[in-house]
Amino acid sequence: TPHRDRGATSHSRPITTRATPAQSADAADAADAAEAAEAAQRAADLDAAFGLTGLPEPPPPDPREHQAHRERLIRWLLRAPSEILDYGREERIVPPGLRRVLARRDGGCIYPSCTRPPQHTHSHHVHHWADGGTTDLANLASLCNTHHHAIHQQGIAITPTPGKQPNQPGYWTVGIPQPQ
Repeated sequence: TPHRDRGATSHSRPITTRATPAQSADAADAADAAEAAEAAQRAADLDAAFGLTGLPEPPPPDPREHQAHRERLIRWLLRAPSEILDYGREERIVPPGLRRVLARRDGGCIYPSCTRPPQHTHSHHVHHWADGGTTDLANLASLCNTHHHAIHQQGIAITPTPGKQPNQPGYWTVGIPQPQ
């Protein structure tokens, strides 16, 4: 039998060297850059084919909207039991979760000496929604039907109590009617 080198077989493969991590990262970055350039070229070709070249860029997204959508997505992904308390201009009708927090904070109608419980109150936008007011805890007050109408008809002022935060009981102070 012919003599063979130790470990050599008729099916031996050539010896290869492994790339270092830095070389692998550089190669991956180069591949990503090439793929991005190819995608950009395909997009430019499509734009040209449909006559979409030379159009103005769309306005950048509002960062507040982006953040609000991101927070909702995170809550949904995590199935978190938290609820949104600041709807801004997105909602006029007070959602149930915010209504529960408002009921806990106000404990019922905030009008002085009124004892109506939360289930007999409306959520009143202190800065009216139609005038740019927001649907959030810092702009909502619980008022019974009688006092809700009185606030609107008589121009009674509702102002934040100095030193109180929107999540604290007693946040609102009801003032004397303002001249109209």
